[in-house]
Amino acid sequence: MAPTNTLKFTSLNCFGFKGNYVYANSLVKSHDCIFLCELWLTKCEEHHLEEYKDDVLVVFTPAKQQAQGRPFGGNVFLLRKTKFTNTISLLQEDYTTTEKTTFHHNQLIIAAVYLQSLNKNTNCIGTYKSQLSCITGIINQFNSIADTIILGDFQSCPIVHESQRYSSP
Repeated sequence: MAPTNTLKFTSLNCFGFKGNYVYANSLVKSHDCIFLCELWLTKCEEHHLEEYKDDVLVVFTPAKQQAQGRPFGGNVFLLRKTKFTNTISLLQEDYTTTEKTTFHHNQLIIAAVYLQSLNKNTNCIGTYKSQLSCITGIINQFNSIADTIILGDFQSCPIVHESQRYSSP
């Protein structure tokens, strides 16, 4: 058993929560701060996360339903209730859930991010920069009173403007 003055963090791009339920469940049991992105769960499927609510604070951002096919995105940010206190949500958007919390009398800002993919879409670089700017603003606002932890899926390197997820023609 880990000492009580330590924290275990993890993040996972699920590519669908239902297909990765067993692994995601093991992460929730063994970590104190968990960020799961690309859940592909809509608001009406939030019940899949109910079993965690006794042990962790659950901050769920549902996936966006497409006209056809599976929903896109969706995130859940989980904080162990026995480790974190006085938790306040600072920002909850599709691309980040940012919480201010306390661990052993230390203030923390924890930003869980799922940033815009830098693919061939012409607006993606501006969106990516805007998302980073927003998160940077929050960090700067609280940096004198809290330590910052950022975890999640940054999607791609900003220098390369093409995602490796898509094959080239």
